Amino acid sequence: MLTAPVPQPVYAGHPTRSYPYPWMVAPWFEGTRVAAVPPSERTALATDLADFLWTLHAPAPAHAPINPFRGMSLAQEGPDTRARARINQEPQRDALLRRWESWVSAPDFDDVDLWLHGDLHPANIVMSGDGRLAAVIDWGDMTVGDPACDLATAWLTFDQQGRAIFRERLDHGGAIDPATWQRARAWALYLGLMLAQDCADDPDLQECGRHALRSLLDESV
Repeated sequence: MLTAPVPQPVYAGHPTRSYPYPWMVAPWFEGTRVAAVPPSERTALATDLADFLWTLHAPAPAHAPINPFRGMSLAQEGPDTRARARINQEPQRDALLRRWESWVSAPDFDDVDLWLHGDLHPANIVMSGDGRLAAVIDWGDMTVGDPACDLATAWLTFDQQGRAIFRERLDHGGAIDPATWQRARAWALYLGLMLAQDCADDPDLQECGRHALRSLLDESV
């Protein structure tokens, strides 16, 4: 059982001529979108979000849906990510490229596919008034595969203090191996570049990407 509320469809709609996409009506969750809160005020979420991922990242059945853009090996995304990294001005460009080449070379995930949220950034996390996890929303990218995809939220969501708490909680008993955290850094860089460059219409989301890149530049290669 998940440790935080998630949207349960009240009504599911189908594409039509007037709106050619699937849609649904879901309950409203009281709280604040974490993307609107400074990273220094998100620390209380770290333990809650780690516990949520403990319960979410369970083995998935063979017939589970697959999202070709989440949870897979990032090796195939190399050319696009390098091109995005080169858009950044010096000295960040070279530093980001060095980190990408190092982190994307981690051994691929070769275990049983796990259930994933697929898009676990601060705009899809809701916090309560006391700073705790109120809900995890927007499951449109839900898929199965490598948990590193979701673990990238360590850099997308938290500052150094929150990230340390989040990682320590998940690392208890050696549950997350170093290669998975290395792939998580690669995912954070991949998603951070995407958010920073493609979300000019959502300043909060764009800042999530920029925050991730700043945090990753503090990581050793």
